[in-house]
Amino acid sequence: MDPARASARGHAAGTVADLLERYTASMRRLNEGRRETAVNRLRADILRDALEKAAQPRGVFSLTVPTGGGKTLSSLGFALHHAARHGLKRVIYVIPYTSIIEQTAEVFSDVLGGENVLEHHGEAKWRDEDGPCATACQLASENWEGFPVIVCTSVQFFESFYASKPSRCRKLHNVAGSVIIFDETQKLPERFVAPCADLIARLCAEYGCTAVLCTATQSDLSRFGLDRVTEIVRDPGALYEGLRRTEIHDLGAMPDWAAVAREMLAKPSALCVVNTRRDAQELFRELEGLADGGRGSVFHLSTWMCPQHRRDVLEVIRGRLARGEAVYAVATSLIEAGVDVDFPTAFRARAGLDSIAQVAGRCNREGRLETGHVYVFDSPAGGADETVGKAIQAGERVPGTLNEKLSRPETFRTYFQQFYAACNERGERILKMLSDPGSLRFREASDAFVFIPDRGETDVFVPYGEGETLTEEAIRNGLDRHLLRRLRRYAVSLLPRQTESLREALVPLRMYDGSPSPYAALCPGSGFYRESIGIATGAEPGIADEALII
Repeated sequence: MDPARASARGHAAGTVADLLERYTASMRRLNEGRRETAVNRLRADILRDALEKAAQPRGVFSLTVPTGGGKTLSSLGFALHHAARHGLKRVIYVIPYTSIIEQTAEVFSDVLGGENVLEHHGEAKWRDEDGPCATACQLASENWEGFPVIVCTSVQFFESFYASKPSRCRKLHNVAGSVIIFDETQKLPERFVAPCADLIARLCAEYGCTAVLCTATQSDLSRFGLDRVTEIVRDPGALYEGLRRTEIHDLGAMPDWAAVAREMLAKPSALCVVNTRRDAQELFRELEGLADGGRGSVFHLSTWMCPQHRRDVLEVIRGRLARGEAVYAVATSLIEAGVDVDFPTAFRARAGLDSIAQVAGRCNREGRLETGHVYVFDSPAGGADETVGKAIQAGERVPGTLNEKLSRPETFRTYFQQFYAACNERGERILKMLSDPGSLRFREASDAFVFIPDRGETDVFVPYGEGETLTEEAIRNGLDRHLLRRLRRYAVSLLPRQTESLREALVPLRMYDGSPSPYAALCPGSGFYRESIGIATGAEPGIADEALII
């Protein structure tokens, strides 16, 4: 319909066959440089299983591999071999969290060439750039035309299928005939599991797709229509035993956050994951106070910090760990799934079994120690939010000690059956809206199917790093589309109660033409944004941390 716009999208340099050749060469180089360890031998076995299963007919597959087993490159190998074998046109990698997506896209670009990989999410690097490359990526993101590998968010993928607006649906024809990898499937919003599973089943049954459900904690989705799933790994149970690198200890109730901090500081290095941002800040303050001059070794990660700030802190943490320096990090759940860090010891405030297993995957990840140690404790802050509470209850219904539960892949199928049964009423309602051909309620279903709920939040741009200059420019001159894109990496979402507590330090922003905008800026120099913890406000209502992005 618009030849000039279509030609500007550009086209990738490689076909699926070309990418498969690049992948094979890259894996050969990687294996040549790898040390011969038990973990690396198991990773090689997983990759071998993935490549063998790629010859099977199209359908729904699962890749059940404990954290640290090399799921990312093995699933990519399966996808490319399977696509080449069956004439499928592209690979789509669907990822839930901002903490994983850029890491995965970077790995794929290194292996396959950046010109073949389209990153589609709200913080993609090309959004901050000018020139033909950014223009081609911007246009390609409208309908995914021209790229053989797409790395996108769960929000982008699933909401497109349930949207009632044509602009959101423009990519759907390019999903047909693809291999779709759903990474960390246990992180699908529990209230939408039914419509998500129904969609996956339909794409494979009716639109020529193959789906791979990729996670260390595989759920049972048979009651939602995914009842014919082929496992890629030959023996997941043996794999769990072979990749077991940690021992789980239940500390029970902790009297206060100072006690948790003392337990952490008794270790050479430690990670602690808690359930809310408020808990993270309180534990961080205790760690700083007790570290006795070791403040350079204490770190905080939560969505009180803008995305760029979190990335920078993670890089510092990885560097210190690689050099054998002390690191004491407290984080919310955003670090659990897929983030590549390797601590000798980890702590987890009690949560669902999947969360505990994911944190265990950040401990002794590379198997350098004989055994890593993970300590689970009851949060001194008291009761968790409703969803975390249901997850804890579902885990308690599974028999056995924590070590026994986390050593068996079948544990998670039982656990998720219990958890989803308690949470999925809304998802079932959405499917009913679309099940009667005589009364299809598209708009109502679209309004109900929203991954990131609207809680009246305001995106506030903060004076961190380059964000300080950019927020000053926005306050002075207003926002245009280019400046708004650059500011995305320096945004923190605040609830009304939180914005009210910062009211004197916030500046409502206007667009470049003088019209009002929904954004605000935190005044540079106000002292409410700190290098250590991000935004400092006492108005946190105790909700669980969210790290989903569009």
